[in-house]
Amino acid sequence: MANDGSVIIDIEGDSSKFKSALSGLGSIASTALKGVTTAVAAVTTAVAGVATAAVKVGSGFESSMSQVAATMGLTVEDIRNGSEEFELLSQAAKTQVQRPRSARPRPPTL
Repeated sequence: MANDGSVIIDIEGDSSKFKSALSGLGSIASTALKGVTTAVAAVTTAVAGVATAAVKVGSGFESSMSQVAATMGLTVEDIRNGSEEFELLSQAAKTQVQRPRSARPRPPTL
């Protein structure tokens, strides 16, 4: 015993089993880390794919809105701001959708 109140214990013996167990833990940790890395890469790829799809949908929508605006003689800003012409178009679209089937024009019979 040292004079500072600490206790020193000296143990002698065969530590090969202990060292073997520790090396096995290192192998398990390494395998687990590889699995986690693969999973993170897969999730990152999936998120990137979703983001790419969202950008494509958004740009497709903007392109469609530009075509509608050009057809109506409006600017995209007119449509965004809800111009009077856009409101008329919206009302016409709602009326067409809400009209009962019996009130819709029938195709000519041949």
